[in-house]
Amino acid sequence: MGFNYALEKKKFDQEWNRLRKEYEDAGMSSKVIQELYEYDWADFKSNRIYAMHTQPIPVAFTEEGGHDFESKSPLLEKFFSAMSVNDDYTNVSRYAWIDEIEDESISKKLRQLAPTDLELLTMIVVLGFDQAEIARIQNCSRNTICKKFKRIKQFLP
Repeated sequence: MGFNYALEKKKFDQEWNRLRKEYEDAGMSSKVIQELYEYDWADFKSNRIYAMHTQPIPVAFTEEGGHDFESKSPLLEKFFSAMSVNDDYTNVSRYAWIDEIEDESISKKLRQLAPTDLELLTMIVVLGFDQAEIARIQNCSRNTICKKFKRIKQFLP
């Protein structure tokens, strides 16, 4: 359903005629009333733009994964593949990033690390934590984390 500009503008104008009279009766200055009108007018235009650029997803499409393509909106049909993502992380290990390392010697050494050291590297490499955050998570000092990193660096080639 589109935005019926004429109808909505008529409602807006009627409401503002009522509000303008109410504001004048309350003793507001015409400058303040005009500022309020301009704010509401900008909001009206923003809502119109939003309504013109969005479309609801039909109920037939959302119920239990149904795919009633006849009732879909044109935008949904056009961009369906961009909106649909199927990721299967059920068989992926937390340390799968090690398999992506191209240097086989480093990859082999990383697999030999203790689980606590692998977890530490995962928190840095994959999750993007800094040393202070890791120290807070593991309830230890930042100096301890730094020492663990030095030990890991010496172990790796």
